[in-house]
Amino acid sequence: MIYKDIKTVILKPEALRLSALEVAARLKVKPDYTDPLIEECKSELLCTIAPKFCFCETDVKLKDGVCVFDFGGIKSEGLAENLKGCKRAYLMAATLGLDTDRYIAKCGIMSTTKSFVADGIASAFVEAVCDCADFTLRGKGEHPRRFSTGYGDLSLSYQKTILDRLCASQTVGISLTNGLLMIPQKSVSAILGVKDD
Repeated sequence: MIYKDIKTVILKPEALRLSALEVAARLKVKPDYTDPLIEECKSELLCTIAPKFCFCETDVKLKDGVCVFDFGGIKSEGLAENLKGCKRAYLMAATLGLDTDRYIAKCGIMSTTKSFVADGIASAFVEAVCDCADFTLRGKGEHPRRFSTGYGDLSLSYQKTILDRLCASQTVGISLTNGLLMIPQKSVSAILGVKDD
């Protein structure tokens, strides 16, 4: 069953704004560094990625380090601090799709270096999808940062709760391994607080 309040957005790969700083950070190079391999991987990834995200809005109440949403509570002092002053939040899951994983694996067979570069650029692309989702949902301005499981004291075990609430396997094709890792690997889930003025 897919909840009626879940929305899915499919993006055009060429519409994503890839941050040069994000790419540089992922590849551990200076922002102005150029290399034909970087451009080759960017170009090949643009033909491979299938960027999309799903989201739903939820009320949020904070009580003794527990964030209470419409689907239940999440215990995390860090998330509670992040959501201070928010009465609403969005749950969001973003992915580049399985073909991206296949492309990175294929690069690994050909060259460890190309695999590293492709993986880093793909990470920057999924971050660009998250930025697009963030802007779509919350617009410009000051907002609490996106908060994902595994960050601070927010246990990775809540990954299942969030993805289940988003029906992520049906809406955007994200599933979890027994070790709580997302498949496709270039996927992100997050909670985005909304401060109403």
